[in-house]
Amino acid sequence: MTVPGRRERKEVQRLISIACIAAVSLPGVAPTGAGEALGSARGEAGRAYHVSPAGSDDNPGTVARPLLTIQKALDMARPGDQIHVAAGVYREQVVVKRSGEPGRPLVLQGERGPVGEWLTVIDPGVPVGGWEPAPEVGPGVFKTKAVGFNPSMLTLDGRHIGKLDDRIMAGTRRVEWGPGETGFGLLALPADAKFDHGGGRWDYWDRLRAIYAYRDGITYIRFRDGDDPSPYKLKASSGAAGITIADKSYVVVRDLRVQGALDAVLITGSKSRCNTVERCSLSHGKSRVCIQNGAADNLVRDNLMTWGFYGSDSFGAQTPGAEGAGRFFTYRIFHSSNLSGFDWGIQVWDAGPSNEITGNCILYGLSGIMCLRTSGLKFHRNVLSNLSNVALILSTGGVGNHYYDNFIDDCNMGVRIHNYNAPGPRQVFLSRNLFLNPDDSGTHVFMHSLPNILRSAEEHPEVWIYHNSFAGGANVITPGGPAIRESGGMRRTHVINNVVSVRSWWSTTLAFDQIADADYNWVGGESSGHPAWLRKHNTIARGERLWEPGVRSSFRLPAGSHAQGTGIDLSKPFQIGEQAYPPLPGMKPGYFTGEAPDPGAIQAGRTHPALELAEAWTRLLVSVSPETGAAR
Repeated sequence: MTVPGRRERKEVQRLISIACIAAVSLPGVAPTGAGEALGSARGEAGRAYHVSPAGSDDNPGTVARPLLTIQKALDMARPGDQIHVAAGVYREQVVVKRSGEPGRPLVLQGERGPVGEWLTVIDPGVPVGGWEPAPEVGPGVFKTKAVGFNPSMLTLDGRHIGKLDDRIMAGTRRVEWGPGETGFGLLALPADAKFDHGGGRWDYWDRLRAIYAYRDGITYIRFRDGDDPSPYKLKASSGAAGITIADKSYVVVRDLRVQGALDAVLITGSKSRCNTVERCSLSHGKSRVCIQNGAADNLVRDNLMTWGFYGSDSFGAQTPGAEGAGRFFTYRIFHSSNLSGFDWGIQVWDAGPSNEITGNCILYGLSGIMCLRTSGLKFHRNVLSNLSNVALILSTGGVGNHYYDNFIDDCNMGVRIHNYNAPGPRQVFLSRNLFLNPDDSGTHVFMHSLPNILRSAEEHPEVWIYHNSFAGGANVITPGGPAIRESGGMRRTHVINNVVSVRSWWSTTLAFDQIADADYNWVGGESSGHPAWLRKHNTIARGERLWEPGVRSSFRLPAGSHAQGTGIDLSKPFQIGEQAYPPLPGMKPGYFTGEAPDPGAIQAGRTHPALELAEAWTRLLVSVSPETGAAR
């Protein structure tokens, strides 16, 4: 049983169109499957171990006599050793037992196919059978006791089926929208069930296709049309990660497809340092990569990450009306209440400093990255597309986090500054990012606030938004909640050298009138006017757009544009109003030509690394499914 990929095919064409803009190809970049990833750890060679589905764990792990399991190879490996895992599916959840050393990493590497597809698959899912009707719940609902545990994951055809929250099934929590049903009632809803929301009606099952649940030792499933699940190859797995690196260092994970686990790759512990996850295809669960509990100096690059949801491929920004409301509420609220139902491409929480995430393509899901109580994170040169919640969730705690040179396309929120007024230091830099949404769909930057917490101006988070390009969407900045207004606005938020080619510069839902600095921006739009805190060096172009909303563009300023050369040099100390500031991160001398920089993410005569990255990923996605990692 498969799910039609209408949105998937449409998005591949969209990426192809975007990629055609890039003038520079990237030979040897990870998605092509050719060559060694740039900067990969190399050093003194150790022993090579080989793993194959045709092997035996009694073998020595040679080419002629390979091992059967990845775990056995990891148990045997020492610093400098390489583990080569042949094509096949490995029903394991593996744990790295030893660290590598500087210059002698421990390498775990899979096999890629001729068009770059992933041939080595780690999938801990076990087959699920013993299904029988559950008429006590409702028509079309089936149940089984054969699983033997509360499954955190249930997959079909390489897709993740959404799970009803255990609390809803237990009756201790109710859905806060729609009919207010509890778990068994939601399983039994008829195939034509509709809910009223967002000014219209939307189909409950249209985007779900199937849901499953667990209570008192019984696993339940319901397909929209009441299909008997017995003929289907359903697989269940527990809450462990596909690959766990706990307090281990200098480990390289490369060219693997990991699916069917709560976390595809988990890097945890303060002794987990200098590990690399590269050129992998990662799907399902609550996160593709999770870095936590003090893990530092780790590198996540050149990976393909998707939620792989079993249902509609219609992710993306919330469009006006019932269709958009259905997409948003189905994915973000209904199926985000369980950890296995919520979705992050990457989680970084309570991690150590200097983790780096670059070159990844994060598609088709709820959220791209969530950063919590972590400092010194570099998140750059990534493509994030078709996410129906948030591309970048920047939560409480942490200083010196820099998000730059990313392409954020068709996401309901581009950036969410979460718990804006929470206590504690916070410092965020957002620069040279490209934001693209269909018109009237989603917001680019959302400032979330906690209720009833007022903070003085010097306690506000320090947020720098500079040299970004925004096109389409409903608005650029949406401050959420009265606490921001009652605290005097966003007193340490600086918005400088951006291009705002959007219908509305800011949301009219909150009429605050103070912000630290908003200057040297090109500001188009027409529907809601412009706030008083826009300073005198902004170019106010009422009713104008530089780029068509929702349509790929070069994000370059048009030839002869009055916006050219209207920015301020951020590579040296600068002053806005009466306030002087030091140079900003990423702004090196010579980053522009002429007397002054252009506003926006791309300077005259320059390219943008995220558009170049889109070209490289497109070469792969033409031939490889982003949902399954297999050849098309």
